[in-house]
Amino acid sequence: MELASKTSGTTPAPETELVESCPLCGAHERTLICAAFDRTRPERVPHFEYSRCTACGVAFQSVRPPAHKAALHYADDYEPHAADAPARAELRGLRRGASGTAGLVNRIVANTWRDPWKRRSKKLYTPPRAGATLLDYGCGSARFLDKARKLGWSTTGVDFVPRVVDAVRSAGHRAFLVADCWREIADNSLDWVRLNHVVEHLYDPRAELTRILQHLRPGGRLHMATPNGDALGLERFGNAWFPLECPRHVILYTPDTMKRLLVDCGFVEVEVFQEPVAKDSVRSRAYQLVDRGELAFDAIAEWVEDPLRERLDVLPARFAGSRGRADRLQVLARRPASS
Repeated sequence: MELASKTSGTTPAPETELVESCPLCGAHERTLICAAFDRTRPERVPHFEYSRCTACGVAFQSVRPPAHKAALHYADDYEPHAADAPARAELRGLRRGASGTAGLVNRIVANTWRDPWKRRSKKLYTPPRAGATLLDYGCGSARFLDKARKLGWSTTGVDFVPRVVDAVRSAGHRAFLVADCWREIADNSLDWVRLNHVVEHLYDPRAELTRILQHLRPGGRLHMATPNGDALGLERFGNAWFPLECPRHVILYTPDTMKRLLVDCGFVEVEVFQEPVAKDSVRSRAYQLVDRGELAFDAIAEWVEDPLRERLDVLPARFAGSRGRADRLQVLARRPASS
């Protein structure tokens, strides 16, 4: 990899590196998807680039922060698993009527293009036995762990932010920093590992998934959620696509590349589900409006709260999912029972 330094005007650019080969298959041929910038920074300069490997199809950040600088791109209040803001209570006049009509249409759409993941996920986190062990890797907070504990899981959280780890411990869970976790967690001890929008942040996913496999019990399960690197939204919105989350998302997996990676790491029974999420396209459209100067950045939260906008995007989201090109993927895999 070759270090690069870019500047624009008087604002110093973040240090970047050029990734000359695909981080999954090692091929050198790639096509540019888009130049992108960190939307949490004020200068809004496209220091980074996303490309697609022409050999395996994975999308990846071909100009990115080096691994030892990645933490600088996470603000103190960065919270990827934050709860969505509540919808505004009032919708008046034509918007209320339109919202009701859209809801009716969406019920028809849901019966036409069904969501297999929604049906599969309903009882997904039922513990297989009393005291079964669950690890939330990249937990972000104690929210999910609190829910899992109520279901009967013995819970552990892992994160790279010390204050998050302290808060999770204060909530009564075991918790470790990523740098320490595999020394503290015994091999063959975990029944379930959850990575909720984490794997796309990993610079060396193969190594970390192999460690996870080693720490799962034989027959233990892995569940991951991640953006779809083959999403129609990425093609449509480019660097305004909300799940891009530049530069923190360094690899965007397609269903095929995700399956291949997990099988290579030793997992079996790999299943990849499309998750059609309308709110991702709503937030992407908000970014487009900001880029055109038609919406203030600090007005995005209020703009996306309107439930009518999300309801109007359910149809295209379900259509994209039916074509294998939803904005998000949900992934299940298992450690072989005999390993």
